[in-house]
Amino acid sequence: MIFFGIVCVIITIFAFINKSIIGQNLFRQVDLISGTFGNKNLLSSILYCSLPFYFIGLKYSKNYKILCVSGILLTLFFLVTLRSRSVLIALILFLSLNFIRYIHKVFFKKKFLVSILGLFLLGSSIYFSSCLGNKNISSTLFSNQYFNRISDNKTFDARVLFWNNSLKMIEDNFIFGVGGGNWGIHFPKYGLSNFSNHEIINGKVIVDNPHNDFLKIFCEIGIFGFLLFAAIFIINLYYSFTLYKKTNSSVEKNKYFIIFSFIIGYLFICFFDFPSNRIEHQLLLISIFSILSYDYTVKSNRNSKKVRKCLILIVSIIALITSTTIVLFRLNSEKHIFLLQQANLSQNWNEVIKESELAENYFYKIDTKTIPLNWYKATAYFHLKKYKESLIEYRKANNFNPNNISILNDLGTNYFVLSQLDKSKDYYLKALKISPKYEEARLNLVAIYLHEKKFDKAFSTIDLINTESSHTNYKRYLASILEQKINKFLISKKDTELNTFLKNSIKTENDLVTLYFLSKKNNYTFEEYINKIKPKK
Repeated sequence: MIFFGIVCVIITIFAFINKSIIGQNLFRQVDLISGTFGNKNLLSSILYCSLPFYFIGLKYSKNYKILCVSGILLTLFFLVTLRSRSVLIALILFLSLNFIRYIHKVFFKKKFLVSILGLFLLGSSIYFSSCLGNKNISSTLFSNQYFNRISDNKTFDARVLFWNNSLKMIEDNFIFGVGGGNWGIHFPKYGLSNFSNHEIINGKVIVDNPHNDFLKIFCEIGIFGFLLFAAIFIINLYYSFTLYKKTNSSVEKNKYFIIFSFIIGYLFICFFDFPSNRIEHQLLLISIFSILSYDYTVKSNRNSKKVRKCLILIVSIIALITSTTIVLFRLNSEKHIFLLQQANLSQNWNEVIKESELAENYFYKIDTKTIPLNWYKATAYFHLKKYKESLIEYRKANNFNPNNISILNDLGTNYFVLSQLDKSKDYYLKALKISPKYEEARLNLVAIYLHEKKFDKAFSTIDLINTESSHTNYKRYLASILEQKINKFLISKKDTELNTFLKNSIKTENDLVTLYFLSKKNNYTFEEYINKIKPKK
């Protein structure tokens, strides 16, 4: 496991080197650094998971000691540079617990220990508070820039929204959960209206985890699964602490306390991130738990019966064969998904259909972003103008993921081109119920109302879109609606002077749209603002 950690360090080194080669500042935009682990948080957490093996390895031979010291120093540098807050706090917990033990071991004086810890915490708090709270400090200081970036609470605010929706999901599925891997499918059902991220509310980014492993487990497999998940950590904390207290060897004591403090830090990471999403993290965690389980069993003189050992072996072989079969099927699907995405980028729609069919099997019908494979096939058929075939596939995709706003919008568009306007409106409204700020679905609904010449409905629908929208159809549809609306208003008013004034003021569609934007800016209805700008006699 030490060598696995060194491999992770080497991967991180190459990621940093690559960032430098392309001319980027090493300490800025660290979100771009992910190595082979998806994002910087998962990279940081895998580096953290390697730390206990380095510390334990310090007690081995000289060559191992050099390797472990190098691993520790590089890991600490990378963790500080990557600035993953949950991992940094986990690291502080890990190092603090071991530091406290060391001080206690050396001095054996509780009063001295309390004094040292008090001064340390007081000094840290004062420095940390001054860096975070003083907004007038020059941002040119590196330390202040660093702490300002760490104290940015935008990602935390998003996490709170993820957790709120997750708690609602738990309330609805308390006993059995929504099923393994289904959190991302059910999450949008609880609303996207509170999010400020433009890409989330418009379906361009799919949220596939709540950034909290405990909530995710509870949501997916219910109260019993959650209790089992928590019990695994509680049992291993008990094992590590019991072994630490009972063993007489200083080397063994050191090992068990390192593992104990590592688990404490890892639990904190689980509360703010998603290490359970990656197999690498789980392999390291299982390795640590296996060490504890074996040592506890041996030192407790618990000898398993031969029959029990055979039963465990049989069950393990069956589990291994089953998991290997599933993995092989899914690996084959992942290969075809990669080819599918390449074909999708090059708009080779026939190839998209072919690869989606090759990727689909009993164990793989939805990709890692909760997008059903049928959606890719449906989109390809739609671009090939095979609308009946695309409708069939869109409906299948909707059955797999009924809360995906992009799929709902695409279904509505498919019904629209087939002239089934009522069904089209139903699906656009379903998408808007989940995400009221979803511009694509709202503008598509506006297009139907324009087609039906229901201009009042069209206006009330488009009026809810942010005036800063950059959607290509926004101003075009808005101008058509405003033209009808202003004509209707002038006919009802029968005001010749106002009519003449507006004719002289509005020469282009852009003038009309600008007039509407001014009414929104000044908090007037469109009609009120027209009356207000009328020149007085």
